[in-house]
Amino acid sequence: ISPPEVLANPRLPRKPSVDSYAFGTVLLELVQGAPAFRGMKPQELVRAVVAGQRPSIPASVPPAVAQLISDCWSHAPEARPDFN
Repeated sequence: ISPPEVLANPRLPRKPSVDSYAFGTVLLELVQGAPAFRGMKPQELVRAVVAGQRPSIPASVPPAVAQLISDCWSHAPEARPDFN
């Protein structure tokens, strides 16, 4: 899934923060064993992400991993982890 800034403006140049957002989504899917946005239609998903909604992180996820997922999903691209 693309981050909110790209969903809101698809012509926006891609930066590493886009990959950080995607990493958080993939990490959630790995730890919960299911798609992050299961049951949502594409248009619903876009509206939700742009509005700042994120999937719930299961309580069973270790706190450090849950924090990393949350940090990757920051609405502000500059606040996402830098994996360089």
